Amino acid sequence: MKTIIWTFDKMYWCLPIFCFLHNIYFSELQQVIIVGYEPLPFALPDNFTFVSLAPKSYPAKEWSTGIIQFLEQFPDDYFVWSFEDYFLVRGVNHPAISSLESYMACHPDVLRVDLTGDRLYSGRATDRGTWGHLDMIETLADVEYCLSTQMAVVNRKNLLRILRPHLTPWQYELQDQKQALGSLHVMGTRQMPVRYTIGWGNATKDDKGRQYANTAGIPKPQLDFIISQGWLKGHERIVD
Repeated sequence: MKTIIWTFDKMYWCLPIFCFLHNIYFSELQQVIIVGYEPLPFALPDNFTFVSLAPKSYPAKEWSTGIIQFLEQFPDDYFVWSFEDYFLVRGVNHPAISSLESYMACHPDVLRVDLTGDRLYSGRATDRGTWGHLDMIETLADVEYCLSTQMAVVNRKNLLRILRPHLTPWQYELQDQKQALGSLHVMGTRQMPVRYTIGWGNATKDDKGRQYANTAGIPKPQLDFIISQGWLKGHERIVD
């Protein structure tokens, strides 16, 4: 099961950091597809490939249009969904992720299984038995952010069923969930197989309102290397 990262040119600066931490905490054997637009200005590790949807990044309102464009020609039934600023901070639970791929195959009415604590700490998670060593939970369609874009194992065909063109990420997350999901289910686990810091999307700002990269939780040896490579340049916290 491959990982797919959705990105665009203004977020390309996150990718060297993502790749570096991914290959430490996930695996150099895990195949990752970066789906973007403009050509990347740097080389990728051998287990990463880049797919360009168009010569120029689509505007935010066409975010979902680009995803549909890619998924309609992507052959796999399941994939790991990610954004480029999900900076891994510890080793992932490989047996859990492999097990969840088989869970999806046996439960064709599941849209996604959250790999983080997003569904677990939604406030209204319902226990749904076990799958191997995993304690499965579900959040029903009346629980906020069932359509969260946090890292998850996703059923491609089910996502294409509910994904409409011309949506921003925020419109996708905040749409009428009951109408969008219909009979589909959104699951999670109590084990949280993946732990990461959201490097940019959480809009960490200083007391002057200036946004800077969130590196909280990245172990110091890895963070020191990231800094030494200049990957945070222009996005680090400014000390006046």
